[in-house]
Amino acid sequence: MGQSLELIFLSPRRIERTIIREKLIELGLSLEEARGSLDWMTWDPKGRSIQVDATAYHGIWDMYFVRLGFDSKLLRDKNVNESKDLINEFVALGQQIWNAFSFYEGELSPEEVGSLLYGLRGQVATVREILPANNYARFLSQDAATFAGIQDWAMKDHPRASIRPLPDGGALVIWDDSREGLARFLSNEFSI
Repeated sequence: MGQSLELIFLSPRRIERTIIREKLIELGLSLEEARGSLDWMTWDPKGRSIQVDATAYHGIWDMYFVRLGFDSKLLRDKNVNESKDLINEFVALGQQIWNAFSFYEGELSPEEVGSLLYGLRGQVATVREILPANNYARFLSQDAATFAGIQDWAMKDHPRASIRPLPDGGALVIWDDSREGLARFLSNEFSI
């Protein structure tokens, strides 16, 4: 497996792997293989069968993480419209997971490249620069959106961004929701 495109979510509350697995099955994924904290699941957006790794673990900052990812090579075989459809469906899956649990933040980014806001506490000046870097979409709880001041600068700094309200009072920010924006993201992050 090459570099993954992954949804990663951060929560202050413990999230059991079995609970995440059950929710993913409820959302239409099927379990393929279980190994320790890693499950291979099959996701079938619009009839495509995609292998997704799903992980739940306790990590840095004494926080809990949920990570879903698929190999970015799947995007290499598609034109921009097909890639956009697939990524939009992955963001929609992420939103369903977001709505089912209590997360502080989440992002759609290349594996091990993104920068979570939680680690920037106390560094308000760098949030505006770092928050949009290396990710396509950002999920923010109400607390995280307030800390980041996202409503104050995101649309000003990123005119092609979209900010969608989330049921918990938070926001989903897609930095450039256009086909060109996705093409730029894939080119910059995956050399596609």
